[in-house]
Amino acid sequence: MTVGKRLKEARKGIFTQIQVAEILGIDDTTISKYENDKSEADNATLKKFSDLYKVNLHWILTGEGEKGLIEVSNERLTKEEMIQEIVAKAGEPGSKERDRLSEIFWDEYKRLPDSSKLTIIELMRQMQKKE
Repeated sequence: MTVGKRLKEARKGIFTQIQVAEILGIDDTTISKYENDKSEADNATLKKFSDLYKVNLHWILTGEGEKGLIEVSNERLTKEEMIQEIVAKAGEPGSKERDRLSEIFWDEYKRLPDSSKLTIIELMRQMQKKE
């Protein structure tokens, strides 16, 4: 499997190409070129993909080793920890990055079935209690 195919595999089911482009500040046609092996991303860009998708950079580059989530203290990140990390990296409240992430979230949220919306609401309530 090529680097492009691994990038696509890591993205699928999590983000659209347009969402990744907006989050990383890369044109969506460039994302497509990377995934279809029409162009090669530089190492800094590949690191951004690794961080965003929570996959091992070595796996992206070589296809070797564990693809899965990046290990933290020998434990995989929970869904809650992933959300907290994304929010932490999204910038300060009112920032352009945070506003864009919020817009993407609400666009996706609107498409969810009611049962999934309730799960998200419950997770948010739990997170607020911990603060």
